[in-house]
Amino acid sequence: MDEIQYIENWQAVLKRYYDLSNKQIKFIVTGSQSVLLKGKYRESLAGRVFDFYLPPLSFREFLKINREEIKLFDKFDLYSMEKIFGDLSSYNTFFSQKIIALAEEYITVGQFPEIRKLNSLDQKHDYILGSVVGKVLEDCVRVFNIDKVEEFKLVNGQLLDNISSVFELKNIGREIGISFLTLDKYLGFLKESYLVEVLYKYHKSLIKRGRILKKIYTPCVNFVCAKNHFGPEQVEKVPQVFGKIIENVVYNILSLKYAKGDDLNNFISFWRQGQKEID
Repeated sequence: MDEIQYIENWQAVLKRYYDLSNKQIKFIVTGSQSVLLKGKYRESLAGRVFDFYLPPLSFREFLKINREEIKLFDKFDLYSMEKIFGDLSSYNTFFSQKIIALAEEYITVGQFPEIRKLNSLDQKHDYILGSVVGKVLEDCVRVFNIDKVEEFKLVNGQLLDNISSVFELKNIGREIGISFLTLDKYLGFLKESYLVEVLYKYHKSLIKRGRILKKIYTPCVNFVCAKNHFGPEQVEKVPQVFGKIIENVVYNILSLKYAKGDDLNNFISFWRQGQKEID
């Protein structure tokens, strides 16, 4: 049942039929407004719901949708150099420039299947900003009863402008004139709606880890590119920005590979001492 959030009291109806069937009926419920869905089923369907996170397209999925027949490695065995060089020798280097061009398109405007139908770069940016980011922000405003809408959107924009960077809420709050408590609350809303994610500096103590340095990332770098009107041709022209965007892409790949539903910070972290950093 797609876009079920538009049906009033849907969770009570599903609960009734699920319970009457003695768990023999399973419903697959989807909706673009994930925040709204989660807000409605948490209490009434507790213990009956299993969440599945559907991330933006991977690079392989992007190639498949665009019908690009290109050989990619399944994975590297980092402990077998002989195997790595064996794989490289069989790799068709004819595709290398094409892969680079497709990768630039994927990173800037290629992470949603609907974008394939759009022709111009402006249309693609409008779709990402309006139909994806814009709708999620509207859901947040409604679900979390946010009064200062423009202030909330400003915080989201500020965080997206600082991806792959160490950040402090106090400093961001000072820049845009918002209290620490309000900013912390907004950050929680944005994390819950899959617009931003937070990664912490490595520390053996989980308690101290939450108090030390942290970096901001986004689950979809297309958000950043659309906000700044970046297309594939800007990748080489703005290297200082795309260095951070590429770091974010690597973070996304690692987070999907290792998190597996657990606390992401148990698997991935960054190390920093002074100005020296290892991600």
